[in-house]
Amino acid sequence: MKSWQESMLENLILYFEPNANIVGLLLFGSSIRPAILPDYWSDIDVLLVVREDELKNFFPSVEWLKPLGKIYTFSQSSDDHKCTIRVCFEDFSRIDFLITTETSLLKISEWSSIPFFSGLKVLFSRSSVVDAIATQKFSKQDNPSVTQEQFNEMVNAFRFKSMLAVYKVVRGDLLIALHLAQDLLRDCCVLGMILRDRVTGTNIHKHGGMGNELVSQLETTQKPFNPLGILDSIKESNLIFEKLASEWSNDYEENRQPLFDWIERAKTELHL
Repeated sequence: MKSWQESMLENLILYFEPNANIVGLLLFGSSIRPAILPDYWSDIDVLLVVREDELKNFFPSVEWLKPLGKIYTFSQSSDDHKCTIRVCFEDFSRIDFLITTETSLLKISEWSSIPFFSGLKVLFSRSSVVDAIATQKFSKQDNPSVTQEQFNEMVNAFRFKSMLAVYKVVRGDLLIALHLAQDLLRDCCVLGMILRDRVTGTNIHKHGGMGNELVSQLETTQKPFNPLGILDSIKESNLIFEKLASEWSNDYEENRQPLFDWIERAKTELHL
């Protein structure tokens, strides 16, 4: 029995190859790596090369995707050289389309990132440019690291958000206070992911595991949605964030006490 990936690839070739505006369709990612066996949850990564004057018909429009299945949701992004559409169909089949042109492929040395460093498999081509790219070897690019300035901005934003959340509790605006408190939880997750990416050297993780212990630690931030619970959640998030920040840099200086003093004052004023 064919997997949905095999059936979808056949459909992609049947759908795209007759279209003269498409000069190449190539497969990349884990699908072309024999050591990685796809399962039902594996997506498909394809490079779609279209004629220069036809790019506007493939991005940002998604109408051309409808013959492939009923679209459930999608995301889009683009830069000067390529467009990306990540689509999920209602049967949960998922395809990431990297859409570009021959002109952009000729400038591939200027691309900020090249996702097909593990190689390309030609599904069909009517372009010498596409054929040449398919045989070219690309180096895996380093995972972009967070600079000290970016880290400092992250810490300052976290502290300000924490302060503002306490203020909103005192003022009785629990809706915004809860929103901010939940955002602190998200910030802890982001810092945890940054630490994981630094250790592994990549932000691409086909399977998880590392960092999952942080999830259990974050359970302590889940408190009742009332003034006392939100204040306690803010405090717990700060304890975890400070610990993660210390792991990011040995030179990091904790400074949580002023916030904790404000939390205790808020509890006193609210008779909590």
